[in-house]
Formats: sequence, structure tokens, C-alpha cells
Amino acid sequence: MSLLTAQNLQFGFSDGILFKDAAFKIENTDRVGLIGANGTGKTSLLKDVYSMLAERMPGEVQMFSQIYDDAEDTLSGGERNLRQLEEICESSASVLILDEPTSHLDIYAQAALERAIKAYKGTVLMVSHDFFTVTGCADRIMLLENGS
Repeated sequence: MSLLTAQNLQFGFSDGILFKDAAFKIENTDRVGLIGANGTGKTSLLKDVYSMLAERMPGEVQMFSQIYDDAEDTLSGGERNLRQLEEICESSASVLILDEPTSHLDIYAQAALERAIKAYKGTVLMVSHDFFTVTGCADRIMLLENGS
């Protein structure tokens, strides 16, 4: 069963279009890695997907974000990531959207994250520059390049 089908997606800012005519389909229980160079619109796409799914499936979608709450200034980047990942894992969400979850994690935490994603029964859409983690736990890869 298809969780999300997108066609003719376009995103940009006042200074130009990041991507256009993008199309993809995500099935229930897919583990999808989204990769591309910096500035291609990966995080923007994740936010749009999150908004669409969260509106349609309240309480079923959790997002891990690179943006931290200022109240957690005493924690290191790795500690903040681990805390956020722990909260997501304890939720009953059926869809996880992960934006750079491996940032600031040591190799042991990255391996644990990869195992957790493999064992997760729901759908995962993940952006990461850590190609080894993406290929280790994703069923398929979506590449965002050349504006599509």
C-alpha cells in the first residue's frame, strides 16, 4: 500500500529553484535513503513530506531534526541527537523522518542506529551524508541532483 505518492514537486527560494518535476512513491514499511549534495533541497523535501503526512496521519509521524532546542545548550551535539532519537524510538509512530541522524554520533552509536532502523517495523525516510549507514539500512535510495 502506498504511503505517499508525489509528482511534479517543485521547491525553491526567491533566488532560484532547488528542484522541479520531482516524483517518487513511498510504500508502507519502506526504508528510503534520500541523498544529494548540500543545498539540493533534501531537508526542505523532508519538511514538506513531514507536513503532508502529519496532517493526514496525526500522531503517526515523528521527525528527527538537525535543529536543536536552545534549552539543551548544555548537551553536546551527540547527546542531543541521542536524546531525540530515544524519544522517537519510544513513540508509537508508524513513520520516521530522519534528517541527518548520524551527525555527532560515534561509530558505536551509528551502528546501533543502523540496527534500530533495520528492526523498525514502520516506514523510514532518512537523509544522511553517511553513505555507509544509508546503504546499510535503506531498502532503496532516492537521489536528488541536477534539480530533480
